Amino acid sequence: MLYELVYISTIQNKQNSANLSAIVNSSRFYNTKHNITGCLVYSKGEFVQIVEGKKTIVQDLFKKIKRDPRQKHVILMDENEIEERTFPQWNMAYLQFPKKTAKNSLFLDNISALSNVFSKQTRARQLFCSMVKHITQ
Repeated sequence: MLYELVYISTIQNKQNSANLSAIVNSSRFYNTKHNITGCLVYSKGEFVQIVEGKKTIVQDLFKKIKRDPRQKHVILMDENEIEERTFPQWNMAYLQFPKKTAKNSLFLDNISALSNVFSKQTRARQLFCSMVKHITQ
């Protein structure tokens, strides 16, 4: 059975783009190795992430995230079993919005539309879209 988990967190110290790239690259490597998919959004010091995979692997990853010294205030928003992945092609899609721009508005319109067309709507997927809108506005 597949599992999904959504969390939010705050970055420990404002990171420069090189540090954020290192986080993303190491996460993508880990996710590929463990067959984890999902999407990470970063904006103004906050992360929102949805991860998908086997239940024990996703839960182990979340324990690792909670211990990561680069993040604080890690809050589990929702988790549940799922029948299929939302992001099957992405070991970790990554979107960064350092400040409010016109691109944010377009993205927010698209993420709102995406939340309405998920083939299997779950509370975790709705929360992910809602939290992305919140941190990028």
